[in-house]
Formats: sequence, structure tokens, C-alpha cells
Amino acid sequence: MGVEENKIAADIVKYCKTRHWPITRHHSTIPRVKLSNLVAPGWPDYIVVIPGIGVVLIEVKTPDGKLKDSQVERIAEIRPNDGIVIVADSLGQFIWHVKGLQESNQGWRMKF
Repeated sequence: MGVEENKIAADIVKYCKTRHWPITRHHSTIPRVKLSNLVAPGWPDYIVVIPGIGVVLIEVKTPDGKLKDSQVERIAEIRPNDGIVIVADSLGQFIWHVKGLQESNQGWRMKF
């Protein structure tokens, strides 16, 4: 992730944490140790659990950033299998997607 992507990601992580939504970085690269090689190519950057929605994968991009072919392919595998992937280039866009998911799920999930 570049500097701008890191800032967008930090904003999203902070937003999730202030709401007590569990969030974790799916993989990362540490200098001299490429942990990203341990993860299949194309997986989104973060995993978050949002009440009323469930597990959501987040791919962070800059406003002018493009998905890599491996990311497009992975998302195309995940979404048809009921997986939720948000591609966000800002905190505002992330929030917009979450609100849309929350609205579409109202009355859909059973409350026990």
C-alpha cells in the first residue's frame, strides 16, 4: 500500500474500531519478510465484522487506483458465493457502502 492508501486504510480502521467492530489486516508486507507471499493473490486488505451485516472484506484503493487482475478475479469469486467485498477509495465511500448494506439487510436477518 502506498502512503495515500495507508491514510485511507487508517481512517477506515479507526472508524471501525470506534464502533467496536472487529477489524484486522488480512495480510501485510514487512520489510525483508514478504508475508504477502503467504496469502493467495488478490485477497482484499481487511476483514471486518459489522453487526447486522456480518463479515465484510475491504479493499482499499486511492481515488485513481485500479484493481489488479488478481483482485478483480478474487472479488468475482467471492461475491457470487454470498461474500461481501467493499472497494473503497475514501472513508466516506466506505461509510456509504456500509449504510447501503445496512439498509438492504433491514428485516432480512432474524433476531433471536
